[in-house]
Amino acid sequence: MYTPTHHNLHFIKLFFALIYFTPSTGNTLTFKEFTGLGFLKNDSIASYALDVSADGKIIVGYNQGATLNSGKTLGFQYTKSKKMRLIGSFPIVHGQDSYKATHISGDGTRIFVSTDKGTNWVYTQNQSYERIRANGVPIQIQGVSYDGQTLTGIYLTNSTLSGTEAFLYDLSKGTEEFNRYVIRRALAENKTFFGNPSNGSSSGTKNTAISSDGKIIIGSFVGEPEGRYSFKYSKSTGIINLGSLKFTKSSFTGELTIPHTEAIAISPDGSTIVGSSSIKRTTPFLDKNGIRHFCKNTAFRYTDKEGMLELDSNYEFDTIAIGASSNGRVIIGKILLGDVAKDHEAFEAFVWTDDTKKIQNLQETLEVGGFDLSDWDKLKVTAISDDGYTIVGSGLHFGKNEAFVARISSIPLPSSAWLFFSSVFFLIRLKKKRTP
Repeated sequence: MYTPTHHNLHFIKLFFALIYFTPSTGNTLTFKEFTGLGFLKNDSIASYALDVSADGKIIVGYNQGATLNSGKTLGFQYTKSKKMRLIGSFPIVHGQDSYKATHISGDGTRIFVSTDKGTNWVYTQNQSYERIRANGVPIQIQGVSYDGQTLTGIYLTNSTLSGTEAFLYDLSKGTEEFNRYVIRRALAENKTFFGNPSNGSSSGTKNTAISSDGKIIIGSFVGEPEGRYSFKYSKSTGIINLGSLKFTKSSFTGELTIPHTEAIAISPDGSTIVGSSSIKRTTPFLDKNGIRHFCKNTAFRYTDKEGMLELDSNYEFDTIAIGASSNGRVIIGKILLGDVAKDHEAFEAFVWTDDTKKIQNLQETLEVGGFDLSDWDKLKVTAISDDGYTIVGSGLHFGKNEAFVARISSIPLPSSAWLFFSSVFFLIRLKKKRTP
């Protein structure tokens, strides 16, 4: 029979003391780089980063010039070695002389471009552009699979925002695989979904996104009873209701039982969905413009195992999550610091990790880490790499919008993972000390 030695008893006591006194590893998120990406030319008035490849090496976006190309917007790609440059030779002969690089495939081989004329193009490694045609339907691409072959987004069914529906498009199979009724048909097959959302349609769909393998799409739409509902869809599961943090939304005149949840992004591995959901405030919040807010939009994360959870229930400001790394370890989003209707720059960026489980203002975190951002203000984030180490966005630099990249040096493990590895170490150590 095994009898613990005095040494082993001491080790056991120490191990359980560590478990008791070791919470999350704390506020230890650190950055190793913050770089402004600059502009295509010195007379440019703004640059914006919109997406990043899975490995964080290629960044795409657009540059707005004062005199460059008659003040048009031009798409760019940025790498550390070649800096910011135009994306090949765009076919201006087609009259699409103002364009933005909106997405890049995870593997970095395909860059997606939209023009001011409403057309969409893809730029491939062979340095050529190809028009994306969708049977004459004007589309807005919102999500791209890892290989760039599967797209999701919305298209207009009428002239108003309420007339938008989701699509799923497999480019490898041509226009016959442009599925413009993917969510509408899924709703028709699921009669119990939300009761009777807009008579089975998916009107007002927005913020669709897709997993890396192209098999899961998410989004939200206007439904009945009145409200915004979020969904997760795949061929294997059909359409799934993500639910809501609370089915209440307060107004200045009283409380309305209106669900309002917006799923905005999905992690590359499909495990985590993020967005924002309205909940009632315990006390009204007075913003910097003197406006009282009775309801709160709060950032959420959703997994099949845990359902929908607030990112940080103690955070007083409105928050919206807009991106997540694989496994949902790092989530990015924006903080509402005032009235967006009056101040379009009222949003600031946040970063969240599953270690701290706290929303942290990105600029403040960078400054605490030693970066001098005295010339920067109102940082906004737009995308995060698959591994969570690279974040891109834009901010005011000397009063002019400039794209930036921020790179994390280390992502702390959650306390549960720390305890798991500690337990393994404990068992191995104990086994070595056992007396036959």
